[in-house]
Amino acid sequence: MQPLLSMAPTILVVDDDEHIRSLETKVLERQGYRVVQASDGNEAIKRLDDDGYAAVVLDLMMPHANGFDVLDHLAQTNPLLIGKTVIATAFVREAENARLHEVCRVLVKPFDIQQLVDAVQTCAQ
Repeated sequence: MQPLLSMAPTILVVDDDEHIRSLETKVLERQGYRVVQASDGNEAIKRLDDDGYAAVVLDLMMPHANGFDVLDHLAQTNPLLIGKTVIATAFVREAENARLHEVCRVLVKPFDIQQLVDAVQTCAQ
């Protein structure tokens, strides 16, 4: 029998701030999700080559490749996952622009942890 965690939906959490990424990961794991982390857009793009993510929590402003680069990659490789993406950003203007990519939800930092949980639960369906 496989462990329950292996059957849990997998969420990709992408943020260059280690503390935020760690907090989001802990919160989502407590909700029963399996979480894979990426510390920048390039790492996220590599991880997105693996299939099977139920949702993505994506920061926009990161070094190397930003969240818009990740969305562009998804548009070419897995456009359905854009509709399962939660943007988590401190930049309101950029967040408004992200809506053009047809993401599932946009959270402006700082956000309430329950908002993150609700957004992921909605988007991962």
